[in-house]
Amino acid sequence: MKHYQLNFTHDKRVRGRYNDPHTIDIVSKEYIKYMTEKNGDMFLHLDNQETLYEEMPDNIEGKLYKRNNVIDYMDVRPYYIGQVAVVSNKIKQIFERLNVSKNEYALKKISIKGFEDEFYIFFIPKINDTEFVYPKCIFAKRYDNAEGITTIFNSFEEYNNRTDYYKSKKVTLKSNYKDYDILFPRTIVCPYFSERIINAFQQENVVGYEIVKGGMYYTELDFD
Repeated sequence: MKHYQLNFTHDKRVRGRYNDPHTIDIVSKEYIKYMTEKNGDMFLHLDNQETLYEEMPDNIEGKLYKRNNVIDYMDVRPYYIGQVAVVSNKIKQIFERLNVSKNEYALKKISIKGFEDEFYIFFIPKINDTEFVYPKCIFAKRYDNAEGITTIFNSFEEYNNRTDYYKSKKVTLKSNYKDYDILFPRTIVCPYFSERIINAFQQENVVGYEIVKGGMYYTELDFD
């Protein structure tokens, strides 16, 4: 199954005069308190994945930042690990129609001040870096400006004992992830979506996303 990384669109026809994407600010203090306590860092995120979304508070409220209109795929603040976007009911229906496994994502309803449309906070559980096939992953020092200098670690233990900061140039996952529709490995910035989801987004004219084709956020994905 082919996968593509998605980010928020940079299209000026959507962003208008703003540099930032459409953004929803969550204002519910109970939600912010819960996420800070249960999902405040990567260790908490991985430890609490099984219950994080089921025990999340209801009646979450947010407001649109500096815009007059909502779109299908919007950024969300404050940021928490695995909290990817605020998405429209259109995207929810696409996931349901394609029978995307609920193990790969979670949605939590959010009310946006001034709008009656249905929206959801979109979560993707992070895939831990213990699931990487290390000799087949490629890394580069995060602050090394030299082009083409890469590093390969032979095991998780070797990677875990690194002394510098590295970014992922290529992530190879274990073969059991090959048929996933949605993937969010630990070391990457932008999540991956299957080709059939992208095709559905295009057919349904989903607004607010773009495919990452290169640059600092791009990471190649492969499977063992």
